[in-house]
Formats: sequence, structure tokens, C-alpha cells
Amino acid sequence: MPKKEKVKWERSKSLWVGLIATRPSITNTRLTRVLGELQEKPDNLSLYDDAAVALDRLHRSSEAIATMARKDAKMNELRENEPENDLSEHQYRYLANLGTFHVHDWIGREKAIRNADLSSLKKGEELIEAAIALNPDAHFGREKYQLMAIQWLQKKEDYPDAGVLTGPMGESVRSLSMESNQEAQEGFLGMIKLGAAWESIDFFNTLAELYSAERSGSLSHLAGLRMEELRKQGRTSLHPHADALYYRIYGSPETNLRNDLEEWYHSTRRKADERQESRWAYLRNRLADGRHPDTDPDFWNDWKEPEFPTLPGARFKDYFSFAHHPLFYVGLLISLFILLWLISLKRRRRLARLETAGPGHSTVS
Repeated sequence: MPKKEKVKWERSKSLWVGLIATRPSITNTRLTRVLGELQEKPDNLSLYDDAAVALDRLHRSSEAIATMARKDAKMNELRENEPENDLSEHQYRYLANLGTFHVHDWIGREKAIRNADLSSLKKGEELIEAAIALNPDAHFGREKYQLMAIQWLQKKEDYPDAGVLTGPMGESVRSLSMESNQEAQEGFLGMIKLGAAWESIDFFNTLAELYSAERSGSLSHLAGLRMEELRKQGRTSLHPHADALYYRIYGSPETNLRNDLEEWYHSTRRKADERQESRWAYLRNRLADGRHPDTDPDFWNDWKEPEFPTLPGARFKDYFSFAHHPLFYVGLLISLFILLWLISLKRRRRLARLETAGPGHSTVS
């Protein structure tokens, strides 16, 4: 893998191999604790968010939505009784979380029911828009891309290539500036890091498009491998019109590392699953002893991270992976003309010196 791609991979490698899931056991314990605290401290607005997020992670989105309704009522009560308090941050979290819960509620329905009624998506869109308007820079702008994905799920596209599903970024992904492309990568990676999008073909396809557009072929290929893994597990696109369409991966690795990457990916995924099982066993034993990572600072002290296979390194020719770019050939042609011109110029100067010296003289060039 070329150096620039390896640097990007290092920053988000846990997302590529699946080291992000949360098991219900720890979330149930957290929910029980938070609900107990909420009984004692009903004015602590953050506890409503914590409880609702735990419920949502347990796929109990309707209960999460109801919990946010309780938070809204409590905020209205506090505004009336304590008007001097600034609740703008809590209002932002209310809007962002509630919007996300409505979307997750829609995703959790059976496919036929989900596709027949997009009202929860529309509600989620309105709430996320309001959250962005209140705090556009929260979570490093991640919500902008969350909103983009929600709007895309409701869109009946005019597909520029017959039968091809373009993804939330649309065809514009090919013309993004380097800065905008990087921002979009961080946005979609941020949503995958939250957990649910780790199983989203749509999001990994978007990453594949973004990486391919910036000619990071190895990373694009890794995203494609994750998509193929999800397909084999029976995962499909959430887009209501996806049945009649297919995804297109733009390009392939710009290097000869394809086989090495595939071998590394499948080996590392197996290791990651083994690591997760060991971690859950460690966690279960401590939960059984009444310990919890939220409240015990020494909870993970005895946990040792296993070693993972080393990412394939770049070979000599990998450093010239830009050679497929049309501008490379333009530059190569210009360089060839310059070289021929210099050779011709040197030859003409040598002949001129010979003519000046006349018969019987010689020069050393």
C-alpha cells in the first residue's frame, strides 16, 4: 500500500476490521445504571440522552424516541422555572439524537413496510437539519453527511449510468476538491465508528467512491472487500429502489497489491472476530463480579490487545502508482521532447565548434 494511503488507514484501521461493536450485555447494564440515576436526578438532562442512546443501541428506537419526549418536557419545564439557564447545547443534542432515532426506527422495520412509508426518514431529516442549523460544527461536521444520506434514501434519482446506484454523494464525488473529499471521508468514517453503519453496504460503497476519486485504489479495494463480505451475509442497500440497481466500484488498486490486500483483509477479519470474542469473555466475567467500565477506572487493566497481521508494504513499483493518470503520460511526453531537444542542441553546438576550428583541429565535447 502506498505511503499516503497507509497513513489514512492507520488513522481509522479499527473501522476496517470491525473492532467497534458493542454487545447488549454492557449496554443493558449501562441502561439500568442510567435509568436509576435518572430517577434520582430528573433535572440532569444528559441522563435522558444517555438512556435514549442505550435504548437505541439495543434496537429499541421507539422507547428511545419516548425518552427524548421526556427530555423535551423537562427542558420546557426548566426554561419556565430557570429562564437564565442556557439550554442550547441540550437542545442541539435533543434534535440530533431524536433525528437519528427516527432514522434507526425506519431502518429497523421489515423491508416492504420500510419502503412503503418514508415518513420517519422525513422526520429525521427535519430534526437533523434543525440540529445543524443550531450547531453546524458539532462532531466535526459529521451531521452534514448524515443528512445527505437521509435525503438520498428519499430520492428517486435520474441515474446517469443505466441501472447504477450512485450513493449518497451522487456523481459529484468525482469532481470534489481534495479538501472536500477528505472532509466527506471523515464524515462517513465517523458514522461507521458509531457502530450501526459498520454493516452498511451504502456507506462502504460511498467510501470506495471517495477513495477511488482521489486515486487511493488500495483503500477503495478494502472498502469493496467489506461490501462483498456484507453481501455474503445477506446485507443489501437500504435505498428503496436498490433492487433494480447495482453498485459500481470506481477502479481498483493502483498497485499490484490486490492479492496481498485480499489475503491480509480476510486474515485480519478472522483475527478481529477472535479478538472480539475474547474481549466479550473478559467483559462478561467482570460484569458478573459487579464491575462496569463506565464506573470502574481499572476495568480494562488486565486486557491485552492481540497482535494483528502486518499491512502489506509497498513494493518499488507502488511508488509509481500515479502512472495510470493521463497527466502522467503528458508529462512523460514533454520530458521526452525536452531530452531529445537537449541532445540535438548539444550535437549542433559540437558541429559548430568543429566548423569554427577548421580542418586539422578537433574538440572535446
